[in-house]
Amino acid sequence: MSAVVTVGEPEPRKDGTVLFRVNVGGSEVHVTFSPLGIGVPADVPVTQANRASVAVTEHIADQSMDMVQHLRIAARLRREVHAQPPIDLSAGSDAQVRIPPTVKGNGDLLFQVNVSEVRLWVLLTRNGEIVDDCEDWSGVTSEMRVAALAGVLNVVLSDSERSKNWGLDVELYRDLWL
Repeated sequence: MSAVVTVGEPEPRKDGTVLFRVNVGGSEVHVTFSPLGIGVPADVPVTQANRASVAVTEHIADQSMDMVQHLRIAARLRREVHAQPPIDLSAGSDAQVRIPPTVKGNGDLLFQVNVSEVRLWVLLTRNGEIVDDCEDWSGVTSEMRVAALAGVLNVVLSDSERSKNWGLDVELYRDLWL
């Protein structure tokens, strides 16, 4: 028999993330949600972490939750306490971002980025999230990933009109990433 999983209400936090308290078979698991994705503390057993992450993802979809609003509140709280943004935009100086991006059918933008001879793809979603991908992660460092993300954010935030013409909600990206 499978343990019961319940998801608590979203709690925007001063670090810019949104916390969900998830009960997995009597144990509370803290799941954080940010524009970079979902996170669970490393000390949580893998099975519990997976069940909690899936439960939060399904809860958001089932409840038609407006996570953008919760993320905006968390970003405002982060700025009020003068905490750093999730990505240091100055790290993007080594990134070569190919523009224009590919506009996906749902309005998301896909950028090709080269950092130190490595090609990555960075997807900006309509709800403020950023997802990176690469054909071969073996030669990619954390610094390269941050440079690619920061490079794309610099491109879209430096020219609001151009980014709006691509269909991007520039104010949302400013709210979440600055």
